[in-house]
Amino acid sequence: MGYVDAVISTTGLIEFAPLNELTIEQFHTTVNNKILGHINLFQIAKPHIKQGGSITFTSGYVAQNPMPGSSAVSFVNAALDAFVKAAALDLGDSLHINTVSPRFVKETMLLMGMNSETGISAADTAKAYRHSIEGQETGQSFDVVDYIN
Repeated sequence: MGYVDAVISTTGLIEFAPLNELTIEQFHTTVNNKILGHINLFQIAKPHIKQGGSITFTSGYVAQNPMPGSSAVSFVNAALDAFVKAAALDLGDSLHINTVSPRFVKETMLLMGMNSETGISAADTAKAYRHSIEGQETGQSFDVVDYIN
């Protein structure tokens, strides 16, 4: 099997619920999928990424800007951001590891029947992922808003 230049992960099953209604099962689902799923992917993918390549995970806006019902989701996104900061210290220049923090994507909002006025297009969202792959930064969280023209 050959090597790849980069891996991007946008996965993560998450549960939004007010803290007083959030079950331990919902919390476990969020942690297991969003944090442990990405760490598992990292361990599987790392041997197949070229020296100096890139792995980019998707965290989320609510890591730094929580909203009602986002306690579990804010926690796991902030934890993922912290993981890449710490991992970058261990990896040095061998691999660039970052997160991208997207907002709600317009096209997804439309598919869900939501008002998409406040959403960001998939094309603009992709610019942050492209920067993560092509840039030399590591251990960073890139906010999609910073890449809108």
